[in-house]
Amino acid sequence: MGTTIANVPATIARLFDVPFNGLPPLPESHWRPLGNPKRIVLLILDALGRNLLEEHPHHWAAVRGRAAVDKIITSVFPSTTVTCLSSLWTGHAPSQHALVSLFMLFPEYATVGQMLGLSPRFGDYPDALVEAGLKPEEFLPVPSLPQQLATHAIPTHSFKPKSIIQSALSKMHDRGVKKQHGSVSFADLLGQMTAVLEEEPSAPLFLSGYWPTIDTLSHAYTPHHPIVEAELQTLFYQIEQFLLRPLSPSARQDTVLLIVADHGQIPYTTPHVAVPTDPALQDLLLFRGAGEARAPYLYARQGQQEALLAYLRQRYEKELFAFPSAELLEMGLFGPPPYPPELSRRLGDVIALMRDGRLWLNDAKDDYLTTKFRAMHGGLTAAEMFVPWLGVPL
Repeated sequence: MGTTIANVPATIARLFDVPFNGLPPLPESHWRPLGNPKRIVLLILDALGRNLLEEHPHHWAAVRGRAAVDKIITSVFPSTTVTCLSSLWTGHAPSQHALVSLFMLFPEYATVGQMLGLSPRFGDYPDALVEAGLKPEEFLPVPSLPQQLATHAIPTHSFKPKSIIQSALSKMHDRGVKKQHGSVSFADLLGQMTAVLEEEPSAPLFLSGYWPTIDTLSHAYTPHHPIVEAELQTLFYQIEQFLLRPLSPSARQDTVLLIVADHGQIPYTTPHVAVPTDPALQDLLLFRGAGEARAPYLYARQGQQEALLAYLRQRYEKELFAFPSAELLEMGLFGPPPYPPELSRRLGDVIALMRDGRLWLNDAKDDYLTTKFRAMHGGLTAAEMFVPWLGVPL
């Protein structure tokens, strides 16, 4: 892994000229033109696939015109928010931090957990896994970027929607953060960033901001809808108006802006694989619900792994590719070793890689995927995997 979002933290450390424990930085062409900044602002725009920028070049032309770096990098697999953000906050591959999907098996709590809310999959009980004993600050087995920067006297400020700033997932990622800033709008987030930069114009700083609206709207309307285009236009206009333009010369000095996404999205296509309508498939599964709708992690009944694999390949050859989970891990799809001990049980026995925009539907709880969503992510298509990497000296 050399040109992925998991290489971004090491790149930031390299720009600060401090050592980093994790994957290596992006190639020099992806950061050398930015010089040797003392202050770095990272904006993570959820689901801003590179294809969206290529479709609407005029909406970000002003920012692009100021960029010293304009590259394409890839997401990690699976291309889902919890996994991708964990790589962006730690500089480690999914195979190393082991937060490998939105839904993961926790045998110690006898449930499949939903990792955005740390809730059991069968019901909306926020932080129920925390009440059961999961400690968010200790969950990831690798250090965070802010923790590593702090050892070199570089403080981190985290900027996110106010609704998630104290979430369990934020607690996993924000280890070592000096201060968290909750925002009610993107303009608010940028304004707070600008204020921090102005307060300490010569001090080393790392500011990390996350905003989810492209993802939310793309799920609802598809990434190619005019409403998503309008949001893209609005976000880049605000970056220009509320971050790039108002900074004083002293705040601009030795400061760079980096823009990246965690993943893109793809409109879904049919037919899907619906487990409730296939009794033969149900008989081969021990339970349902782990992994992603675009990449389910399947647990076979005892002694049925080979039968499950064969059935999927024969019955659903047009909808998916099926592989033993251990084979995909060995191939490096999730990244390199070292592998934490819990990784293999979180990947199950068989992984289905869904073709095109097809989905895996486990049960009635997945109805929202086809009734409320029109696009998804988590798979390996170009739309899901290719994301922008922009570097803008301020």
